[in-house]
Amino acid sequence: MKKFLLTLVLLLCFIPTWGQTYFSFCKLINGYWGQWEKSNPYTYINGGYILQGTYDEFIIYEHGKHPSQYIMKVKLFAMRIEEDKKIKKKRIKSGEWYQYTGSVEYYTEGEFERFNNIMQAWPYTPDTSNGKPHTVAATIKIQPYKKKPEVYNIFFENLGIGIQLGQ
Repeated sequence: MKKFLLTLVLLLCFIPTWGQTYFSFCKLINGYWGQWEKSNPYTYINGGYILQGTYDEFIIYEHGKHPSQYIMKVKLFAMRIEEDKKIKKKRIKSGEWYQYTGSVEYYTEGEFERFNNIMQAWPYTPDTSNGKPHTVAATIKIQPYKKKPEVYNIFFENLGIGIQLGQ
């Protein structure tokens, strides 16, 4: 009975943290990738952004705000998780990334009319969730993986954003 109560208490304490998705990001500006930065949804000093969704559609929004106030929405078209172990192993060995078409949705307002105007500061941008929506075509590359996708490179409007899912 004591073990059961201890397990129940631990589950109740840690379930809320399982719902948060940590991620890291980097940006491709003028043909150069920047350093990986962490997004920590528990401290505003080191970030404060959350990634929520599925492997083929997700949003990024600021911790403490409603998910409908997302700063970016990414959709992959016709994505499928590779199940064949031989194909996965071959792809990992060759380093060949999976490539998909998709879309990126973001909002701008006032002087921040296009994404390249906010790219330097992204994701630390002013709240534009009530601004003008932009949905643009994107090419999304996913690094070869053993179990589930972990690294996404998202290319749109001659820019790129790398997203690495946390474990």
